Amino acid sequence: PKTHFKGDEYTPPVKHTRARRFTVRTAERYLAMPNGKKFSTVNHPVEMALPMLHFLSAGFKIDFITPTGTPIAIEIWAMPDKDPHVVGFFHASETAFKNPKSLAEFLNTAMIQDAS
Repeated sequence: PKTHFKGDEYTPPVKHTRARRFTVRTAERYLAMPNGKKFSTVNHPVEMALPMLHFLSAGFKIDFITPTGTPIAIEIWAMPDKDPHVVGFFHASETAFKNPKSLAEFLNTAMIQDAS
């Protein structure tokens, strides 16, 4: 129900104007396996949030990407409801999760603009 994240590990945060990270997330609930079974590929809230919280605390901005640009799939049932950091991250990122960039869009625009 709660992680050990404190949010104060990075003092002072990074001050670079181009300090960005991108994360590619799944938009699919299931992945069909060669044997015909389906494997759950959904993003687990804690596994997804903790690395992102560390990057945000360190002063980075995050771009969310899915292969097709469709909304990020999240295992809401696994949300640690007593953790203000993780819950806050998901509330603050809700619009980005619903409207991620597509991987092709990112590679064709953002990567070229930041090539230098």
